This record gives sequence, C-alpha cells and structure tokens, in this order.
Amino acid sequence: MTKQKLHRRDLLRGLGGVAIALPWLEAAACGYDGERMAGDGGADADRYRLGIGSRREPSSADAGPPPVNSDRPRRLIIITTPNGTLSDRWFPSGGERDFRLGPITMPFEPHRRDIVLLKGVDQKYDGGTHFEPTSALLTCREAVGPSEGAKQASGISIDQVIAQAINANPMNRTRFSSFELGTNQNTNGVGALAYSGARMPLPKTNSPRALFNRVFAAGTGSSAEQRRRQSILDGVREEQRRLAMQLGGEDRARLEAYLTSLRETEQRLGNTGGMCTAPMGFSAGTTDDDQRRLPAMVREMLDVLALSLACDATRVVTYPLRSDGGGSNQTFGWLGIGPSPDPFDADTTDDSNSTSHHSMSHNDTTPQNIDRLTRVNAWYMQQIVYLIEKLKAIPEGTGTVFDNTAILYTSPIARGNHSKNDLPMLIAGSCGGRISTGRFLRLDAQSHAGVLVALANAMGVEMTTFGDPRYWNRSVTLS
Repeated sequence: MTKQKLHRRDLLRGLGGVAIALPWLEAAACGYDGERMAGDGGADADRYRLGIGSRREPSSADAGPPPVNSDRPRRLIIITTPNGTLSDRWFPSGGERDFRLGPITMPFEPHRRDIVLLKGVDQKYDGGTHFEPTSALLTCREAVGPSEGAKQASGISIDQVIAQAINANPMNRTRFSSFELGTNQNTNGVGALAYSGARMPLPKTNSPRALFNRVFAAGTGSSAEQRRRQSILDGVREEQRRLAMQLGGEDRARLEAYLTSLRETEQRLGNTGGMCTAPMGFSAGTTDDDQRRLPAMVREMLDVLALSLACDATRVVTYPLRSDGGGSNQTFGWLGIGPSPDPFDADTTDDSNSTSHHSMSHNDTTPQNIDRLTRVNAWYMQQIVYLIEKLKAIPEGTGTVFDNTAILYTSPIARGNHSKNDLPMLIAGSCGGRISTGRFLRLDAQSHAGVLVALANAMGVEMTTFGDPRYWNRSVTLS
C-alpha cells in the first residue's frame, strides 16, 4: 500500500468539526504532497488530504520580519522565575567542559551534556527595581509609563520578532504564532514578557485547561453540547483508523503513543469533548492561581505544552513561572517553607523572617534564607528539567522534539537587591545542532541582548543586533 505523504500541520478531522493536530510523522518529512488552491498564499491556500487547518496570521512589524532559514522545525521556549537567585549557589565552578554544578543547578546533572550555562551576562538598562528589568528582559528597551506600577515595555519582544519571521513563510506557518503562558493576568511591567510593540503586552494563557482547549479542542457549532460528554478523541476515531492504514509501522506506533498521551492529559485535566470540567479544588484564570496551585499548575501546563509542541502547534513560547517583585508573596509549603497546614498560603510580612519569596530574596544573606532560597530556586530548576524530560520522550524524525528545541532560562534580575549584573542564564537544547551544549561559558559584562540575538540566529532568524542601540555591546557565539 502506498504510504500517504502529509503536511506537518495536517489535522485529524472528525464529526462536529472536531480537529486534532498530528504529531511529527515520517510521512510528513518530505513536506507538502497535495494540490494548490488558486491565489496561492494565506491561511486557506493549502488543500490537505485530511482537511484544511486554520492558522493564525502573523502580525506585521513596522519594518517587516527578518528572513528565516527554512528546514526542520526549531523551537524556542523562554522560561523565567522571579527575584533573581543566589549567585554563588547557582553558577557552576570549574572549566568550560569540566564544570561542576552548584546546589541550585544540580537538578540538571543528568542533562549536563545538553545545557549551556552563561556567567557574566548583564541587563544594561538604567534604573528600576522589578518593573523595568522585567519589561526590558525580552524587549531590550526601557520601560515607559506614568508610574512604576504602570510601566510597560517600549518595544517589541524578541520572541515576537522570531514568531513573525517563522510565520512569514506559509510553509513554516504554525496554527498559533506563539504561546504566551503564565500564572496571572497582570500586564504591567512585572506581569508581561511578550510584547507585540510599545506598550502592547500580549495576554497570557494562565490555565492548563485553557491551553488544552485552545490547541486540541478545535471545532465549534451546534454539536458543542454533545461533545461535552465525550473525549475529543472519540470524534476522530474513524479518521484515525483510515490514516493508520496508510502509514508505516513506525508512524502508526508514533501516532498511537501521541494519542494515548493526549487522552491521559485530557482525563487528568477533566476535559470532556473540549468543554473542560475543572478537577476538584483547581481554580484557573485568576491571580489566585499564582498563590494556591503553583506546583500542580506548572506541571500540568508543561504537560500540555509538550503535547502542543509534538504536533507543531507553535514554535515560540514564553512562560514566566511567577511574576517578579512585591506581588510574589507566595510561600512554599510543599518545600517546608511557609504557613502550615495550608502549603499554598501567602506571607504578607516583609522582614528577614518572612517566608514570602520577595522578602526572602531581599534578606538573602541570613543562613535561614540562604537555605530557603536554595531550595526554592532548585525547585524552579526541577520544573525545567521536567520539561526537558517530557520533550526527550517525544520522538521526532531520528531524534526527539528536545533535539530541535532551545529552552532559555533566566530571571529579570540577578539578586533580590535588584542587581542586574550577572543574571542567572541557562540554555537547554541544541536547537537542531546549532548550539554547542555541555558547556559553561564565562563572559565579560555581556549585554543580555547578545544572547537573545544568538538564539534568534539559532532559530534561523538573521539579525546582528536587537533593542536599544545605546545598551548593545557585542554578540555572543553559541555554536
């Protein structure tokens, strides 16, 4: 039987408009194998054998996106944590290749060959406590606004430049130009990383269920109520059977594993037919998420994100695990830090004995808080390791999704005293072999914009500088 060639963004379409994106399949490796509609180009230009997938059109930058090199899919995920870290416990010791991880970065030990740790990277933007550094982190421009609490970035963020460049090519275009994830709706300086332009923060998806629905529960219409009572996979079962008959053995196994993982995630999140029912005690879409359900939220969000990347729903993601500054008064009861018996309480006190993350970071020289902050920051690193392991478990071609991904971790500030010199910065993944990993790089007062430009280049976006030229010093080589 002739094996069917597929486009990477084909969908399984079933009754009632249900549509599920496919994972990477060998049948799609050779690219498009269908007809062209008249008026080539745009969201409706490609006719696929399994139906027409909707796509989100990229927004346009003032000067247009830079060119992107097109080959295998590459992905960039940017994850941040608040309030800096403990530098002497975060940075490794030793040489470029024989480095020894610190207590905070020790969770990466099983993956040391897959990471790059950077020391000597600075935010070179004047002033600010938490608002300005957060706004400048991905825009590399100063924040503007009438007051500190109202300040926002004064330019587009690097993730959006990359997303626009990728989606400018119809053959690279993904269903979603980018994902902006988070744990609250704040769009002031400490609440937003991604900006489409000056003072134009992009809204965040704050609930794993909302992200799941957005990606996997496509389809609207009068059958929505019926779909409430069944799995979204039930609606595509016949189409799945027909597709499997046309695939090779490895593709069939890959498709089955992907759909099994999708069903498991759907069941865990209480999803039924795209109309999710929240698990007991799980509240989504409010700032309470920031305080009450962080451990569950982060893991479930990463689970859904991994599935989304497997089907090439998007290639650019930003995810602040929490907001910076005084609003981050979360305690860490699950680590033995904070009020008991409720492990998800907040601590609004502001002194050296406070268990709020913000207060602990401002009092990071006491033995008690050194121990606490070490555990807090190591826990954050464990979440990134969890994502690495999820992506390594998803086959793609002869490798895995992780092989074609770069995960940038950093914080808007270096320490709780608002220092912006020597940011904690780590890259996991080689982005399809374009980043040389297993290294500890010592830089000399390098503008963090140089790292962002290097990542853009690794993603196939050609640029030599980014952001406000007053704060640019030089580029970084990651290859």
